[in-house]
Amino acid sequence: MNREFNGKRVVITGGCKGIGKSIAELFLEEGANVVVTYCNSEKAAEAMKENCVRYQGRLCIYQMDVSKAEVVYKVMAEIQEKLGGIDILINNAGIIKDSLVYSMNEMEWDQVLRTNLYGTFYTIKSVLYNMIKQREGNIINVASISGLIGVLGQANYCASKFGVVGLTKTLAKELGRKNIRVNAVAPGYVDTDMIKEVKNINGKITSPKDIAYVVKFLASKESKCINGQVIVADDGNI
Repeated sequence: MNREFNGKRVVITGGCKGIGKSIAELFLEEGANVVVTYCNSEKAAEAMKENCVRYQGRLCIYQMDVSKAEVVYKVMAEIQEKLGGIDILINNAGIIKDSLVYSMNEMEWDQVLRTNLYGTFYTIKSVLYNMIKQREGNIINVASISGLIGVLGQANYCASKFGVVGLTKTLAKELGRKNIRVNAVAPGYVDTDMIKEVKNINGKITSPKDIAYVVKFLASKESKCINGQVIVADDGNI
């Protein structure tokens, strides 16, 4: 166990399955107090609840639709009141609705942008007051290699992840002098439920736990000089 994370307050959106679940489990193993949120994954949330006893009450689960500002601000306020603040925020919640642009409807565009990009903005905004007040914080956004290179049939997803990258870099400049770091990890193909919806996969599929290790590094003191960066984690084959 790395004692650095012992007792740290960690919040992970979309934390009941896939990459988020692996991140949560890794921080729990390191002794952190972890809150995970989910939107529609009730079965995954119930499965996570079974781990609460195993982790001696250090795991809490909240339902939160990150695409709705009023919901995010309400739930995040409750979480911060319960924890007394947040040390590490990991924005992992995301969806895909793939389609070529000429056949993509406005709802498919809007839902992906509101979840992936707006949701990241809402959660970050909700923690800034307390992070600035405590003069310390670490924000890690799960972007995507798609947000760096563009992918056929993923205009909405790519646009949302490009936006997350831009938001990451801007916030790092705004908050760095307040001792708050903001970075992102850009996974390639990862072995999650979401990957089942992606067509024509060419390249190695990465384990969610491998992405969790990258997130853990960005949250650690070992990366204290890294701010405003996007760490590509795609096995070098996309």
